[in-house]
Amino acid sequence: MAVAESPVPFRGDRGTLNDFKPQAAEWLTDDLILVSDSHLNNMQIFDTSGRRYRLFDAATNDGPAHFVGLDRLSEKEFLILGSHYHEKNNSRYRQTRSRLHKFYLDLETEDLRLDDFKHNISPQEPLRMTRMWGSTPLRQLEFSGLAVNQAKDIAWFGLVQPKSEKGTLSLLRCSLKGLLAQDKDLEFVEVDTGFEVPLEERCQRPLYLTDLEVVDDGSLLLLFTADDVEGKRFCTSSLYRWVPGGKATLVKKDLAPNNRATGMAVKSLGGGNYRIALVCDNVTSRTDQPPRLVILNQPVKVH
Repeated sequence: MAVAESPVPFRGDRGTLNDFKPQAAEWLTDDLILVSDSHLNNMQIFDTSGRRYRLFDAATNDGPAHFVGLDRLSEKEFLILGSHYHEKNNSRYRQTRSRLHKFYLDLETEDLRLDDFKHNISPQEPLRMTRMWGSTPLRQLEFSGLAVNQAKDIAWFGLVQPKSEKGTLSLLRCSLKGLLAQDKDLEFVEVDTGFEVPLEERCQRPLYLTDLEVVDDGSLLLLFTADDVEGKRFCTSSLYRWVPGGKATLVKKDLAPNNRATGMAVKSLGGGNYRIALVCDNVTSRTDQPPRLVILNQPVKVH
């Protein structure tokens, strides 16, 4: 059984936010969650009942890259990752295939700002060196999330695609310090997790990665979901733990049934326990299902 409360729709002053496309989230307090919107490409704050607490009017990103990953560097500093997947890998999209911004959020003043609105710290040339995108890709790159491990100087990038050459789940990693400093010698390394992602059991659709988070022991919590948008059918989502250099193990499955969980907020409670909220982009324009927030009603043990 799913260990989740009933999903609640994201709501504003005028009702359900049907155009809202939540993709990534971070806990701000016990009662407030910061959520990225890939429709307006901005940030919004919600309470745990799904009601909007704060809307930041100015978009914080240039298209066509859409925000897909979010992580916290300090109390007021955050990183936001944008991804633009183009199946033909047209080289004219080179400068907008990825975006990475550092921004500051002060809850006391409710002020969100970037140092430079136009500044994009995403390293285009190091990413091209992976040969996953650019003018001559071997495999095509699509990001699904961002997670940082400051203690070990690692920035992890989740991938929807490509898979490894063995057909298992791949991630990208690089130096967090080098990334933030825009080191010209920065190198992205593809890491094969060795994890052969299974089918979702309920409707036998392929699971795919939608978010990731570094937990207290340095391992990664991975969020997967499955859907058939053409058939207007969503399945369930699952959480796996992967220890770098080790195996991926199932943490929880059958989460948020009939929703497409695209991001998660993970709050450490100590002792390997975590409070987890899932944000679900249900492609309302095609499915008539509103975007929803799902907060797991029990702490999740990750070990």
